[in-house]
Amino acid sequence: MLRIGAIGHLNMDIYVKVEKLPDPDSRETCKEHYISVGGAATNYSITLSKLGVESHLFVSRGTDIIGDLLENTLTNMKIIVHSKKVSDHTGMVIVIVDEKGIKYMISIPGANKFLDISEDDVEILKKLDHVHVVVSEREVLERILEKLSDLRSLSLGFRTEIAKLGVGFLLKICKNFRIIFLNKPEAELLFSTKDLEEIKRKCREIVENYGICDEIVITLGEEGSIIYGRGGIELMIPAFKVNVVDTTGAGDVFAAVYTFSRLIGLDCSESSIFASAYAALKCMRRGASNVPPVEDVISFLDKQGYHAISNKVRNIFSKRVNL
Repeated sequence: MLRIGAIGHLNMDIYVKVEKLPDPDSRETCKEHYISVGGAATNYSITLSKLGVESHLFVSRGTDIIGDLLENTLTNMKIIVHSKKVSDHTGMVIVIVDEKGIKYMISIPGANKFLDISEDDVEILKKLDHVHVVVSEREVLERILEKLSDLRSLSLGFRTEIAKLGVGFLLKICKNFRIIFLNKPEAELLFSTKDLEEIKRKCREIVENYGICDEIVITLGEEGSIIYGRGGIELMIPAFKVNVVDTTGAGDVFAAVYTFSRLIGLDCSESSIFASAYAALKCMRRGASNVPPVEDVISFLDKQGYHAISNKVRNIFSKRVNL
């Protein structure tokens, strides 16, 4: 069994859908809402648990009832939670979606600002097959990465706040990541350009010349994903067309499935297609942590004509579940 860790935020996600944003000093009644466990690293861990991975999550949480509720929820999902309790409230994210589907997110970091890993945590992390780090605060990221210098397999998920720091910050981190994950807005911020060809050129430069990472994966939403790997690998993978209900957390699901796929021996193309299918089915479900079972994804790949990949994945899971 693979053992994978994730370091990052633990949040309560509060999602509200409205016909329009309120005018100043007025209010709107929401048409739809839900509350769920969230945070990029948390969504990543939940996805891995669904895949049968021994999933470890390292987070900071408050001593409040929200922290208790979220940690109990994750434990019930068979995630091994390594939590640091601090005298602040547990993190929250408010997601507002208008009638056009435009998403507005308000982060209330709370305990996430104090995220750290102990020496005992580092010893646990060293024994895992892979570790994924995704945080929004520069100081927190620098502090954590400094402690992970001996890890053999590490990936980095970007956030908007980190992408704004530019390539210079990425070079300063000076870590050899196995995979770096970005979405399109984050890539545009990191490379200070909206020109996709220029972004591609800079990705190739980072992978081939700087030795920062083995692969860069950029998710483009409805446009699919682009993958850059050592040896001149450059792939454009189209997205699957589905009836979208909620895109929250789709990028985290993609990152988790892609990482898992690469670790079990699928190539870049196969991994991206499997991850895209998983993310697409997640978008048909409400809630960032509402991740579909692998059986549904394999069936979906079959219906889409990707029989070679679905059979490969089916064989991998055949000893664990009846597929």
